[in-house]
Amino acid sequence: MMRGSKKVAVEPESLCISDIDTSGQAEAFAKRIAGGHRTFFLQGSWGSGKTEYLEKVKKTNAMKNYRFIDLALWKPTNRNTLAQNLFSAIFPRFAKIIYGTGLVLLVFAVIGAILLALQGSVPVLKRLNPFTLPVTVISVVLTTLHGFLNSRWFDTDRFLLTVSIRSLTSLRRPKVLVIDDFDRLGEGLQKELYTLFNAVHGRTAIIFVGDQWNLKSLKDNYLGKIIDQKIMLPLPLQSGNVAQRIREAVAELLGKDVDLSSVETMFVYEHRTARDANRFLAYVEAEFIGQDKKDRVQHDQELFVIYLYLFHPSEYEKLYYDHWLPKKDSNATDPVTAGVFKNMKDTDSNEAKEETAKPLVEQYMDFIFQPRNTNPTDFSSNSSAYFINELANKHALLQLREAIDDEQILTKMFDTDDLTHSADYEEFLDYVDRMGDDEYFAVQSRMETNAISVMHSEVRHVPNRLVKLIFDKRLKQMTKRFTDSDFKQIQEMDAACMQAFESIFDEAERKIGITVSPAERMYCYRSCLNLYGTISSIDGGLALTTSAINECGVSRYFDAVAKRIVQHKDYGSRPYDAEALIVQLGFRFWLDGPINPTQHPDFQSKVESIEKLDPSEYRAFWKAYRIEPTKQNGKYLLQGGAALEFDYDTRPYDTHVLDRLIRERDE
Repeated sequence: MMRGSKKVAVEPESLCISDIDTSGQAEAFAKRIAGGHRTFFLQGSWGSGKTEYLEKVKKTNAMKNYRFIDLALWKPTNRNTLAQNLFSAIFPRFAKIIYGTGLVLLVFAVIGAILLALQGSVPVLKRLNPFTLPVTVISVVLTTLHGFLNSRWFDTDRFLLTVSIRSLTSLRRPKVLVIDDFDRLGEGLQKELYTLFNAVHGRTAIIFVGDQWNLKSLKDNYLGKIIDQKIMLPLPLQSGNVAQRIREAVAELLGKDVDLSSVETMFVYEHRTARDANRFLAYVEAEFIGQDKKDRVQHDQELFVIYLYLFHPSEYEKLYYDHWLPKKDSNATDPVTAGVFKNMKDTDSNEAKEETAKPLVEQYMDFIFQPRNTNPTDFSSNSSAYFINELANKHALLQLREAIDDEQILTKMFDTDDLTHSADYEEFLDYVDRMGDDEYFAVQSRMETNAISVMHSEVRHVPNRLVKLIFDKRLKQMTKRFTDSDFKQIQEMDAACMQAFESIFDEAERKIGITVSPAERMYCYRSCLNLYGTISSIDGGLALTTSAINECGVSRYFDAVAKRIVQHKDYGSRPYDAEALIVQLGFRFWLDGPINPTQHPDFQSKVESIEKLDPSEYRAFWKAYRIEPTKQNGKYLLQGGAALEFDYDTRPYDTHVLDRLIRERDE
């Protein structure tokens, strides 16, 4: 577990939009309901506060003598029929008694039948006969009679629906039937409801609640035939006012000078609700206060990152996983200010949204994430400081930075196996990967020393992604330092990069008192860097793109020392001796396959040197080329042995290699 600075305690969702006063609008709506038996459609998007608004309507003076029947049909676990749901909503206590009694009778019938069946084999159960028999008979008769009558002569649903309609239209106490989430119901259930409402239309007040634009079927204008009046949510609950309330809340937290125009515009344009606003504000507080970002990020950029995280996850993933940045444009301006976007009215019509070449959110991304030369460090220079901590805010960025100064934690991170899927490791790896150049430069020496230390801790230590990342970051620095124009030939630039990169080993030797031999360095280059390049498709063909430190460059750089290693009297018995042969022969030849299938290392020219390797180095040599024994149908074969189809010591060399690998593995 990482140690670090103490987090600031934050009450969950303490920064939020308080209750919006709509009492006046609620009174006006209540008077419309009381004015006659009409059918209303309360229009609003999901989460816009429709249910809360109706609760205020219920509490008005005009609704004192009215009973509201809330018909909740949109529930994944609700398998009852419409008639059963309506009856339960109107007569909740009576319905529970009926359904409870039926369940009890069914249970008694089943248990009684079991007990009667067991009486013959379990004599003690005969004592229960005076009680068991009559209860079982009554239960079975009633449940069977109900099922028989219901299937032959009696329609339970029709009976329940008739009773419910009579109650709804009764004059003793006026009722208001409320159907919430009407837009989420299936088309079949919507049509079934239209039939019901035709029966009570004009005889009781009905309120549909939903979003008209999300209705699953608008064919034949079903809705228009039944609705008397469409009611919009009060203006204070609409997105324009919600955006203004966000500005007030954020200004109170961060100061009046914060630029929230992009988020305000998106809230209005995308018809965000008060519920959306409170989610947004909860993250604003968590990031700026909980993660202590107030003085470490550009406020408008961080606010827009939060907006993308919550409402445009695909765009957030572009930033997070693809390291997306906009093309530099010194003349970039706010899309609204530039006149690219029009029609900013707060309307429920999707048709009111102006079609543009790019979605508005992408236009804002191009504008907001432009590089800036002001403090704090902007998104393009230090994106890791802006991302939402998706590991449940387990470690603040300051804690991750302090982990680098903790030798125990840092050693653990460099020695973690990638396959353990450690959350601490993944979070730390991501933090280092997203460090800006200046931020990483301050800790580079410490990180590189630890990377070399863990590679030196055992012979042929398998590097994890963190070690590879440290090597890759240094390679990118070397690439930026040297350009083609500085050298007459590309080989000269490769050699200069190699010499500059070697200091990663030299500095570690001085700091921690170790010796990293040339052969060990060869292994580090091979295992920690992509020396082989990346194959890509260009104009229908294949091309191999390599970095400044590549297979050929490493082979040229170590060629002379590799020859001396092979000629040494103790060659073959020392750790990493196989690396000298690998450097001379070339590396992972199969990557050349798509370009030149016949290009294999000349193993035959190095057979005598290969056979001098001790068992561990011998296995390591062939493993580097993925030439290893494999078992198929109970018989050993040599994977990759096609490159060894030549004779050695009176028999095929691939057979010799297979036999030796199996023999030395079993010893």
